[in-house]
Amino acid sequence: MDDYCYTFSKDGHEFIVEHIPQLGTFIEFENCNYDSSMTNGNSIEELIELFNTFDIDYDKSSYFCKKAWLLINKLKPE
Repeated sequence: MDDYCYTFSKDGHEFIVEHIPQLGTFIEFENCNYDSSMTNGNSIEELIELFNTFDIDYDKSSYFCKKAWLLINKLKPE
């Protein structure tokens, strides 16, 4: 899967904007950064609340997405 990722941070928290040409743009926001001791929250509700402080308009219909699964289903022959 080809993708382009950009990491943004604010006040010690970070998220990744990932663009996949065949699918669109996604936001990845993990509860913890495994390269440091930074944490973003312990529940999906805490992650959503924290992410909303970034003041970015986004699709709130689904917070869980498997990009590889979406790509496979989009590219498979009918």
